[in-house]
Amino acid sequence: MFHKNLIKFRLFLSNNNPIKQFVFHAITEFILLVFSIVIALQIDTNKEKKRQKLQEIIVLKNIQNDILLDTLDVGYNIEFHEQFLENEKMLLNFLHDPSSEKNKNLNFSQALGRPLYSILHQASFSNLQNNNLGAISNNSLKQEISRHYDFFVRVILALENDMSEYQTFPNKLPYFLKYFALGDSIQYLTDHEIQTSQYYNPNYFGRPLVLIDTIGAINDPGFKIIIQQSIIFRQAKIFYYTNFEKRCHNLAEHIDIELKKLE
Repeated sequence: MFHKNLIKFRLFLSNNNPIKQFVFHAITEFILLVFSIVIALQIDTNKEKKRQKLQEIIVLKNIQNDILLDTLDVGYNIEFHEQFLENEKMLLNFLHDPSSEKNKNLNFSQALGRPLYSILHQASFSNLQNNNLGAISNNSLKQEISRHYDFFVRVILALENDMSEYQTFPNKLPYFLKYFALGDSIQYLTDHEIQTSQYYNPNYFGRPLVLIDTIGAINDPGFKIIIQQSIIFRQAKIFYYTNFEKRCHNLAEHIDIELKKLE
């Protein structure tokens, strides 16, 4: 039946009259119109996909840059914690055995340490959360990034900034005020390799701490307990910082792999 109708339609078009030509041109224009719409939609789709890909590249690069900046800040804190820890261990050993050769490099100022603060870069991830977390097409990478910020970043910030039991400087300070005094010489604090204004003034200086009541410090069990507690907590911080630093590098590498695929 369909075949017969098709033959009739062809015969209808084969006759040369105005009505038949109008029908032919109308059908042709309709087909061309539909074809043009399909092409236009395809072009728009391709443009949107390209725009989304460029947006994803920008998002991933921004997060990667933040993570790499965090490794610098974390490395800065790790180095100071390691300096403080080394001198805390020597101080505790000194309090138990003042004559030990292990104490010859003991720096009382470093044993007291100083408060440290952790500031990590979260602006790019926060912006992604507030706008469109779906901008990252790789679900596995998206979950890894979310896990990094929702758990590991929070742990580091809480450990260094919020958990008072891990802030041992205030607990040590009363003992140092009791048993130590400032020395006469000026000590320039240039032992740290990072010498940029982003961290501290390299020209900063101070006077070293001098032990003025050796007997009192050695015979004070509370002082020894506080130093030992500080050692334990500082070791925990170094462990978490070091682990976090490794995770940052791994995540940055995973992002780099994804960027190569997108680019």
